[in-house]
Amino acid sequence: LFEEQVDRSPDAPALSAPEAGADARLTYRELDERANRLARWLVAAGVAPGDRVA
Repeated sequence: LFEEQVDRSPDAPALSAPEAGADARLTYRELDERANRLARWLVAAGVAPGDRVA
């Protein structure tokens, strides 16, 4: 579902945190890229589905 939204509107705002300043905004494309980067890092660190991460 999220990937479909990225495909439909990659440059639309996905997240905004005005209290954190003007730079605290992410488009769907940027959020997708960051989520994928985190997922790759977790896999490389040996985290498996079902593992708890603190």
